[in-house]
Amino acid sequence: MSASAAPAVPGRVAWSRTTGARRLVLVAALPAILPVVALSQALLTGRLIAPGDAFNYYLPVHELAKASWRAGEIPGWNPFAFAGEPLLATAQAGVFYPLNALFLVLPSFYANNVLVLLNIAIAATGAGLLARRLTGDDAGAVVAGLAFGSCGFFYGHLGHQTIEASAAWLPWAFLAYERLRERGGIGNVLLTSGALALAALAGQFQMFAMTVLALVTYAVVHELLVAPARARRFRKVVLVVSAVAGIEMLLPTPTLVIAAVLLLDLLLVVALVSLVVQRVLDRSFPSIRATPRSLRLLGLASIVGCGLAAVQLVPTAFGLGQSLRGSFSYAAATSFSLSATHLPLLLFPYLFGNQFPTAPFTAPYHGHWNLEELAGYPGLACVVLVAAGGARIRRDRRALALAAAAGLMLLVSLGRSTGLGFLIWLVPPFGHFRAWARYVVVVDLAVAILAAYGVAELRAAGGGVRRAACRRAAVTAAVLVGTGIVVPLLPPVARHVPNGFAAVLAVAIPLVAALAAVATCFLFGRNMRIATAICIVLVPLDGFVSFDGFFGWRHSPSFTAARAAYSPSTPAPWGSVPDRPGGIDRYLFVGGSVRGVFPFLPQLTDLKGMRSASGYDPLASTRYLEAVGGMQPTGAIARPGQFLRRRSPLLDLLRISLVLVPTHQAPARTPPWLERTGVADGLVRYEYRPRVHDAFLVDRAVVASDREIGAALDGRRAFDPTAVALVERPAPAESRGRVGHVRWSAKHVDARVVAAGRSILVLSQAWAPGWSARVDSRRAPVIRVDGILSGVEIPAGAHRIRFEYRTPGLEAGFGISIGTLIALALSATVLLARRRTRVG
Repeated sequence: MSASAAPAVPGRVAWSRTTGARRLVLVAALPAILPVVALSQALLTGRLIAPGDAFNYYLPVHELAKASWRAGEIPGWNPFAFAGEPLLATAQAGVFYPLNALFLVLPSFYANNVLVLLNIAIAATGAGLLARRLTGDDAGAVVAGLAFGSCGFFYGHLGHQTIEASAAWLPWAFLAYERLRERGGIGNVLLTSGALALAALAGQFQMFAMTVLALVTYAVVHELLVAPARARRFRKVVLVVSAVAGIEMLLPTPTLVIAAVLLLDLLLVVALVSLVVQRVLDRSFPSIRATPRSLRLLGLASIVGCGLAAVQLVPTAFGLGQSLRGSFSYAAATSFSLSATHLPLLLFPYLFGNQFPTAPFTAPYHGHWNLEELAGYPGLACVVLVAAGGARIRRDRRALALAAAAGLMLLVSLGRSTGLGFLIWLVPPFGHFRAWARYVVVVDLAVAILAAYGVAELRAAGGGVRRAACRRAAVTAAVLVGTGIVVPLLPPVARHVPNGFAAVLAVAIPLVAALAAVATCFLFGRNMRIATAICIVLVPLDGFVSFDGFFGWRHSPSFTAARAAYSPSTPAPWGSVPDRPGGIDRYLFVGGSVRGVFPFLPQLTDLKGMRSASGYDPLASTRYLEAVGGMQPTGAIARPGQFLRRRSPLLDLLRISLVLVPTHQAPARTPPWLERTGVADGLVRYEYRPRVHDAFLVDRAVVASDREIGAALDGRRAFDPTAVALVERPAPAESRGRVGHVRWSAKHVDARVVAAGRSILVLSQAWAPGWSARVDSRRAPVIRVDGILSGVEIPAGAHRIRFEYRTPGLEAGFGISIGTLIALALSATVLLARRRTRVG
């Protein structure tokens, strides 16, 4: 028997007497039912399962995409947020993700809930089938599927729909690769690449990149463990890396220590890479053929997967350079990562309180960042089952490779707590992502799959082996109990632990699940059927009672409340945007934090048809954000004085007719250019009368540097936007004229202009790559005016002007995706023809 082959399960312990096909259906179906049961209260009471960002951001962008598709257009542009911004290129709407078609065929609230259930069901079913392939045990596979489908990650990130949709394909990528590694073939290449492509199309490239890295780690480690000599060296490297990481988390962080740690980490990485390429270096002439076949196939599948998803990947790559993610600092990239003091949250998720206080976990959250991003409880019952299967895991290099992939992702999730975080930051694309704590989903998957090994060991082993498995489970539970008693008392951890009975429950409930798992392990020797049934019930119950059942989804709005909040006929609590002569009007939020003003700021109002100079998008334009008060991607303003202490021309250029300021940040005296009209929902309303129309002509153009433009927009330099256009290169402008009717739509703006001479037409819309213009029938480039607006040069006379948006990179990406599909079809046809020839 090979080292990677799982021992066959004797017939006397078969979980079901039905045929293999029926057992396969049960393994796939039982975990898929889990989210329906876990979220049944929300489903039965008509609640929208959309906490936090799902309500404030994801559902609105899905609605915008839905409106564009129904209008017969590809959803490329969002005309409402940030005075207009790309929609498709930001990827969050997942406009090409097949399952998002639910929004086109179902009412949006039902589509949202069905999509939430499908995401968890896909993940759970994939984990179950993967465990079945690795262990050969049906009951263990069901336990693994239920474990992954009930892990803290999926219920902690219910507010991040694209994250869940992308992460759901993680086990399927591993499953497809296992088939590819064992059998090869174009069909298995397509399955692997298809799982990767779906992870990318779902709209969360961080999860897609994580899946590729975890899969590559799994494949490489599996190959390293083939040769005993390399396996021994690899184990030594793992021990050294683990020791160094542990020391790093305990050390202080002066510059000298950081430099020494980074050097050591770099040496360890070099040592690991040397193991990987050893097989190539042993040859006199390295070549692709020197690479193991499985790695070559994985490389091919990854390339094909990227090709299939190029229709989304390429536009997003073009848009990335315009956003903050184009140059993320180390501090920004490692924000929302785990730390040594917060690792206990993986074992006791409510130890630091609950971000969404719900009985019995009513203490507010006292930890770093937020519990939503740090959620990743794998289930202590599963941890005990993993220990029970330790002997079987050590004999299976597939299990060891999976554990190695999980270990790497756990180290990465620690961010700046180890020197590895700095090295990861230097590696594209990972340095462009933040919230590395999300990578613990690979840990959750590994624990779920390895728990299946424990179930298989307990069901198939003889008396002596089973007793050894039970002893390992008991020792592990004892260690967990000791950890639950000691760790909350350590000073670095204790300062985050709230007082009260809720903290005791946060430790006690997971520990009870661990002890129940130990008792179940001993029960396998007496009554295997009952023990198996208890495992199947205990694992999801552990996840639900320890974390899932008391988090954000319980605070989601009802369908009635959500419908009222989204409805254009229901005004926002702070009122409507005043309608001023001259065209479209926008509002601007001028506050240091958007907390307390959700859900009506800043994204939800888009569905009410309210245009905004604010917004909420992680890939918003850096230039725009810096110009408009140092705005954050959340819509918070860093320089409120730009609008409250000085009269910024942006109030005119962006057609701001309403300024909203939190009451605690409102100036004591109303600025003379604003009119205070009341206080509503914790916000002071200031109305403003823009001095320009939404499309206007200027007298002349002046070339200005970014610094000069910034000073003008900030109000520190005299600037009349009605007379001068600040441009980046010389542009002729001699006189004004008049602008007739202007018609705005999602991706087009039409205007009629009569110019007395050569002029520049300025449009009150944010400039972005992809906009072009037609002056009558002649194409003309759209130029950046006044730093952030769109404009076009026009000759004298009467003209019809059309601005049109086409997502940059979409055509190229579409061509690559179609080309990839054609290449796959041709390859399959050739291989099929060869097979028929051989048979004939």
